[in-house]
Amino acid sequence: MKSLSTYAELNARMRTRLGTLPDEGAMRALGRAEDLAEVAGMLKGGAYAPLVPLLEGRAPLADVEKELARIEIAEHRRLLRPARGPVRDLVFAFMEAYDVEKVEGLLRIWREKEWEGRRGVIEETICWEIPVDAVLRAAGIEEIILLLDRTPFRAPLAAAYPAFRADGRLYRLELSLERDYHRRLAAAIGRLGRADRAAAARMIGVEIDMRNIEILMRLRRHPGVTAAEAGEALLPGGLSLGEETLRAAFAAGDDRAIDALVGGLPLGEAAPAGGGDALDRLVLLGELLDGALAAEARRALTGFPFRIGPVVAYFIRRRAAARRLRGIIVGKALGLAAPAAAGG
Repeated sequence: MKSLSTYAELNARMRTRLGTLPDEGAMRALGRAEDLAEVAGMLKGGAYAPLVPLLEGRAPLADVEKELARIEIAEHRRLLRPARGPVRDLVFAFMEAYDVEKVEGLLRIWREKEWEGRRGVIEETICWEIPVDAVLRAAGIEEIILLLDRTPFRAPLAAAYPAFRADGRLYRLELSLERDYHRRLAAAIGRLGRADRAAAARMIGVEIDMRNIEILMRLRRHPGVTAAEAGEALLPGGLSLGEETLRAAFAAGDDRAIDALVGGLPLGEAAPAGGGDALDRLVLLGELLDGALAAEARRALTGFPFRIGPVVAYFIRRRAAARRLRGIIVGKALGLAAPAAAGG
């Protein structure tokens, strides 16, 4: 009965908040907007209203992106309060993704000495206390690992340390962080009841499949990466694409073999198009991902309200909407034509 009351309260809060998110029509309209001022006008009164003064005031893009992340983190906290037991663990795990992004961002700034990137870092604690200043001042990766001793990020960084020391490739640290995060997310899902576990694993599995294809595309840009190394970098928990299938596509040594994997995913009517360079394909993949996740979330949100499905769907829908909005804002800031910024 306690779990039913938890779901009932969470669903009531979610239903109230759903109406503040831009629907598909609104997202397309945002993509067609002429400039950021028009985007700002369309965001007034909704979930992303805190972005309006920043857009109207022509704030640096880093400030806008940081505020967008803060909006999403605040929403996780809002739903974390009434959650209990395994449901709370799962909501907390979803929120931890922003800490993973934070650590990855700090590592990039530290490695490349791009100190202006500090502006986009969320200084305050999200889930774990991360000493931002000390990390950026660290003399080496060894010191950073020690600074993160009281967080779950120390272990994956230590595991990737030998490979990073050997060739200095930052992606080794980033992918180790992401794999570890998804293992902990899978553990949180595993603590749910059987029906809830299956529903959550399906929705998150769609995203993991797409992320694994993105990882293979990223690794193709690094000469000398073997199929075995690519397999070790893959995230666990995919829905449709097994590790052997992904390894084989990478081993083929042809981008088209990786592109073809997209055709095996439940993307509805979305048709993956070949061609273009690696960046073009990654952009397309992101658009397909967000479309697939939004469709999956819409189906789940119409389901039985006393299960985890609608809770997971709500966060997935928000995450896809935030990514899409970020892409639109970045596109407008860079002066891209309206159709390109809208994703077609």
